[in-house]
Amino acid sequence: MDADLSASGQPMNAAEIARAFKRGGSRIEPGVQQALTALARYGHVTSLTDGRFAARRAA
Repeated sequence: MDADLSASGQPMNAAEIARAFKRGGSRIEPGVQQALTALARYGHVTSLTDGRFAARRAA
């Protein structure tokens, strides 16, 4: 997921990322949301106030 955010170059929400998976969509969206929340908690991605997530830039 972090790679999807990095490749897109722009913030994305869970639904957009879920659609990027081969068998994605609304079926896996809750799991994607959980994973993104965990990644944000550990500092791997940034959670934005509008519900989207952005890749963190390398230092």
